[in-house]
Amino acid sequence: MAKEELREIVLDEMKKGVIVFRTIEGLVKQPLSEFVKQPIEGQLYDINRDMATCLAFLDEPMGVNNFASMFLLTYYYEKCNELEKKLKEYEGVQV
Repeated sequence: MAKEELREIVLDEMKKGVIVFRTIEGLVKQPLSEFVKQPIEGQLYDINRDMATCLAFLDEPMGVNNFASMFLLTYYYEKCNELEKKLKEYEGVQV
């Protein structure tokens, strides 16, 4: 697949709220609202940004930035869960 065609697919799907990622079988498209329902470990694994993969490619040109992305995403995921729990407690809903 040509670089421009791939770029067009990724950007078009993003506009529709669909995440596109690559697996051994090829490109996968999934609504972002569904993708994020899985635990952060599964999300990072699917986009090849889990810790083991990031560490394995740390010496590649994008390796350090990929590791930093994994670290940031994990932090934001945990922070969102924390805030969601506090909001539910504030609203009087049992978690």
